Amino acid sequence: MRKITSAQLAHSADARAGLATATFSPNPSDNAYVTVAISYADGVSETFPVELANPASAHSWRIAIGPFASADPNIPPASP
Repeated sequence: MRKITSAQLAHSADARAGLATATFSPNPSDNAYVTVAISYADGVSETFPVELANPASAHSWRIAIGPFASADPNIPPASP
């Protein structure tokens, strides 16, 4: 699963400028993935992927926020 980091939400404070709109665009070749585009009132936009965590449930869409965690404490987390 790809994680959302502060880079994808760097302009979230722009939502204070007015209406923010999120658009979900399905992946045409794999319906377990969508791209989310957030457009802020000041013209800034962000995009990031979202994936279906459980294909048996249409209600299991997940995004992960933050850097990847390592199961091994001796291995540092991957860079975003």
